[in-house]
Amino acid sequence: MADADRQWSSLPLFEPDSGTVIVEPDRPERDFWVGAPSVVYDGQRQRFVMAYRVRHPIGRGRGIACRIAESADGMKFTPLAEITADELHSASIERSALQLTPAGSWRLYCSYVDPADRRWRIDLIEAHDPADLKAADRQPALTAEEFDLEGVKDPFVFMVGPVTYIMVNFVSRPDFPISADEMHGTENAFATGRLRSKTGLAYSVDGIHFEWAGTLLEPGSGWDYLLARGSTIVPRDGVYWMLFDGRSHTGETYQDRAGLAVSFDLKTFVKVDAGGPRLWSKQGSGSLRYIDVVVRGTTLHYFYEYARDDGAHELRHSVVETG
Repeated sequence: MADADRQWSSLPLFEPDSGTVIVEPDRPERDFWVGAPSVVYDGQRQRFVMAYRVRHPIGRGRGIACRIAESADGMKFTPLAEITADELHSASIERSALQLTPAGSWRLYCSYVDPADRRWRIDLIEAHDPADLKAADRQPALTAEEFDLEGVKDPFVFMVGPVTYIMVNFVSRPDFPISADEMHGTENAFATGRLRSKTGLAYSVDGIHFEWAGTLLEPGSGWDYLLARGSTIVPRDGVYWMLFDGRSHTGETYQDRAGLAVSFDLKTFVKVDAGGPRLWSKQGSGSLRYIDVVVRGTTLHYFYEYARDDGAHELRHSVVETG
């Protein structure tokens, strides 16, 4: 056995195909998906609380809702609340991020297509109980216009001390000629193939008003040429492990696979998987994306979106013991 005394940290991963299905798509058909989970463990309630996206095919609803549910074991979830695209007057909802604040309130950072300019944005909804999260209570958190971007979406929220950080998927203003209709005519600049999607970071002292911190992860030259989207960050032994999604070309749009990156300072991440993805589905398109992790003692609870042979996507949960 090799001497590993100076390997300071590792992140034990899961076997994707052995995960337990915890949420089924609305229909067992192509492009009916559930996924994009954001999961928090509430120690007081002793419950996992999860926000996840429900998606129907383009032209038949697209991202129709963000649903909130809770579970005692992370396997069987009971519905609590729902934010719909119709309530937001939006063409689509994508991944949203849950946060349980130190003060005990619940926050949902909801990403959706802005009906005013067709660019993706993120709004904040807050309530004392996750069942009371309502679209009508939203307020702006991060908008493309505010940060001079063409879109910002898919948040992951965490705190370092009293500061709230939000990791996001974003596309910059192009430095080449392209019309607004080319970028936003489909109401998804991230899927045009003209703009490459990056991972960025913003921070806030109150969790409401954010400042832009910069880019965490850039697309590469191979399997993640068009997309390098951070899904989650797991701190272990002073090292930050990021699981990120990638795609190489427009034919893989919405069918991303996952890789790993590592950082010592939450500023500079090195891709462990620059040459190819590390995690994928053995079914259908091979897509496995939007991973989130809940750490409970020595147990890692992985939640992820997983492609099926029928073209649908389902939500799965895998448990990894590290002790």
